[in-house]
Amino acid sequence: MNFLVLVLLSQAQVSTTQPEARKEPPKWEVFMGLQGGIRPDTLGGGGGALLGVNRQIFSWLRAELSLGLGVYSQPVDVLTMIRIGARLEWPTQGRLRPFVVVNFAHQHEAGWEHVLKDPVPVVLGLSEHGMNHRSGIETGLGLSYDLPARKNSIISGRVGVKASVTHLLGVGSPRYVDLTTLVGLCF
Repeated sequence: MNFLVLVLLSQAQVSTTQPEARKEPPKWEVFMGLQGGIRPDTLGGGGGALLGVNRQIFSWLRAELSLGLGVYSQPVDVLTMIRIGARLEWPTQGRLRPFVVVNFAHQHEAGWEHVLKDPVPVVLGLSEHGMNHRSGIETGLGLSYDLPARKNSIISGRVGVKASVTHLLGVGSPRYVDLTTLVGLCF
């Protein structure tokens, strides 16, 4: 009996002292976000929601695409936001990851009266009723936190926050300053 106990204890020590294989970080992230902000040039506030995806290229670089819908005041605008660019993450061993975002920004803007006349084409940017198409650049700083995943799970979670400034060319308010909360699924 004592011999059996010693064998079992030695097996338990061997199995606990062996290092576990480090799991590779997830390559893909699908995320949702809620944002609020101001247009400092017209003092109009507003907010929106977005849906996006990013893919890890290197340990420090993620290609990113997001689509959003928002409403701002002063003047009242409904926005369809398209962002394509890169997220540069600081490579850390922990769960907390600071990042920088640099995106090409494109926006469809229309007043409420145009949305009421032609809602779906306005959101898609295809309406002939008062549509304003503008492009520019979005830059931002953020912080994300990788949530603990279940053992042997291929899906994990991520939460984050991002502060960004968007500068657009063309007719309309040139700058947007936004704070965005992000929730993502990584796989």
